[in-house]
Amino acid sequence: DFFDAGDGIGHGTVGTPISYAQWQANVPSDTHSSASTPGGNYTSALFTDPTTADLHLVPGGNVLVNNTGTPIAGFTTDYDGGLRSATLPYIGADELPSSNADLTGLTLSAGGLSPVFAANTLSYTASVSNSTGTLTISPTLSSGVASVTVNGGNAATPVTLTVGSSNVVTIITTATDGTVKTYTVTVTRRTVFQDWAVTNGVANNPNTPGANGVANLLNFGFGVDPNSGAGGALVFNGTFGAGGSIGATGQPLTVIEGADVRALFVRRKDFAAVGLACTVEFTVGLISWQPSTDTPTILADDGTNQIVSVPFPAGIGALGFFRVRVTLVP
Repeated sequence: DFFDAGDGIGHGTVGTPISYAQWQANVPSDTHSSASTPGGNYTSALFTDPTTADLHLVPGGNVLVNNTGTPIAGFTTDYDGGLRSATLPYIGADELPSSNADLTGLTLSAGGLSPVFAANTLSYTASVSNSTGTLTISPTLSSGVASVTVNGGNAATPVTLTVGSSNVVTIITTATDGTVKTYTVTVTRRTVFQDWAVTNGVANNPNTPGANGVANLLNFGFGVDPNSGAGGALVFNGTFGAGGSIGATGQPLTVIEGADVRALFVRRKDFAAVGLACTVEFTVGLISWQPSTDTPTILADDGTNQIVSVPFPAGIGALGFFRVRVTLVP
């Protein structure tokens, strides 16, 4: 125990003894210190040979100094150049080297690791939404790790992700004895179509039919729910001249107003941004198809989808057929 003498000089006997914990609470510079009684915790020598000034810690050390220090920014080595632990350094000037370069955890600011993290599992995958442009990977260090980098830099620096491709993030740890360990996380930033497939619980293969029997790409492009949406035609409430509203999304439809014959189809309002292209083609005999050269006219827009129209070419009219060729560029 320590005590504060009543007269402030230190030789009096008047005062109230205080515990070591109280001392630490009142003396900020001793917050991270340790205390012991002679012959108590110090049951063996701390240093290799104090008589020759060899103040390296004895292997095994002592419970009061082993990994009980607090990292200080800028101090990465001990007094003779040995690496210090980045999480729990030894108290004092010497650091006993460790070969433990394991992480004890690895978390992502978005998405999740597959498989679940384990110290000896070095490779992982993760999938994040299209809107996730950057990702922060936070490693949790073991006591033996001296340093860690993410893609060669500070772990706190966000990693920029490319859409529709694999982004390999490398996490390298270095133990206090110089042992190096490399973890990798392969992150896929999904396309808008892949996000749509995840949200609707369907395959992200554009050609795979949804529960409604229509290919997922067409459901995506025409604004149809692949699970409950009907495979029927769109519903347009309005006229060519005045426009109107979307009664229902669905498959393309031929609409005739007097002598005006048009092909109507639904497209996502963000079709260009998500990589969708819709090409209207016409035919009479179902053998040779003629691509339209007209710019589609927007007839209705609900903020998410649009109904657009393309006129039938002269010479084909109502006796012809049309189709909408939908393509997707990641």
